[in-house]
Amino acid sequence: MPEFTHDPKPVEEIARIAAKWWADLLRVDVMPSLVKDAGYATDGPESHLRGMMGDGLVAMIRSTQKKMTMEACQVFEDALAKIILDGLDGNDPEWRERKMTGRLVGFRACGRFTIEVDYDPDWALFVAAKRAGLDDDGAYRFPYKTRMRGERTHLSVAQGYGALHEYLWATTTDAARMLAGEKFSREYSPYDDPGCRKRHDEATQEEWKKALDRYYDGANAIATAQLDASLSIEEMAEQGYQVGVRAIKAEVS
Repeated sequence: MPEFTHDPKPVEEIARIAAKWWADLLRVDVMPSLVKDAGYATDGPESHLRGMMGDGLVAMIRSTQKKMTMEACQVFEDALAKIILDGLDGNDPEWRERKMTGRLVGFRACGRFTIEVDYDPDWALFVAAKRAGLDDDGAYRFPYKTRMRGERTHLSVAQGYGALHEYLWATTTDAARMLAGEKFSREYSPYDDPGCRKRHDEATQEEWKKALDRYYDGANAIATAQLDASLSIEEMAEQGYQVGVRAIKAEVS
């Protein structure tokens, strides 16, 4: 279940929650799956068969990998939390070893971060795994097609091909804006309006652009709305939704 709080959490606490989420995958020894995580089950029987064969190969590789101890999982968690906060640059041995240029900017400096696994873990996970003593750099240890986004007001994860982001934590106002945006999108997005789709198919670009502009004006109004934090999440969501509706009506008039 997601956690909602009225006030933002310190960046150190957000980084720790994020790092623990990834470390817990190692603690339960999760097995990545092309069929389950990467969408191979939805693209027809041949794709499903290839996914099953790939999963069998991954299981064989995993059987030869070093087992994670609880102590190593904790080292990974601590290392990842520090990487999230402070980033990586040329002073880090792993960065130099791979002859990387530039740097991975930390959450503390820029106010946001992403961690992801397409088929291989990204730099943050790779370095944390290496510091935890894994000679495989974390390969085949995390679910495919997983993406985490963190900001000062929320932390969310999308796990699996095409999956939507779900909150691990958010401020109540951020959660309300998400609900308001979802309702607003269902009712006013041109992409879901058959009439707008028809006009787009007929290449009436001017009408299509106007509809999109109105929709984005409403969505942006919701994203920046000043909500009454004394209300419940549902009441704030309705308040934000009405802000978006008023923005669209102002455009029409």
